[in-house]
Amino acid sequence: MDLHEYLVKRSAVPRLKQPLIMVPENLAPLHHSCHMAQGQTREMAARCLQLMGCLLGPCNIGQWYVALWETHGLSVPRGILLAPKQETSARARNHYVRGRDYRVSIPEEVDEALIGYAIRAWRGKRVKLPEGSDQHLHERMIQAVDDGYWLDYLEGILG
Repeated sequence: MDLHEYLVKRSAVPRLKQPLIMVPENLAPLHHSCHMAQGQTREMAARCLQLMGCLLGPCNIGQWYVALWETHGLSVPRGILLAPKQETSARARNHYVRGRDYRVSIPEEVDEALIGYAIRAWRGKRVKLPEGSDQHLHERMIQAVDDGYWLDYLEGILG
């Protein structure tokens, strides 16, 4: 297996700052022949993101990536990153569906009102769930919105 930088390549970063990208959030193990044949494709980077996101969480990868340009001043593609409060309800709903399908075990037939509560909570608003609601399901739904949000952002910056 080779370690493959899938979001930020070493060639895109000054030598002294390369330790910032040689971290689990940016490295995925690839079979040597796959690395040589497909390592530079957007499709392979997207597959690596999907797999590493399952291991590390899309939020952790996204926050690491944002810190590269926000904290460390690296010239990496910034993409479009709206704060959760600025996301439209339609986009937040799409994030939820994406996150639900990604890795969170949530039934497809969930009351739309519960999805709305999860989106509001993801945006940082206080939510009072209806009596008898499943708090654990609500937390998974919030996680689904967040996973979808970071996956959409990170796939948008892939070269």
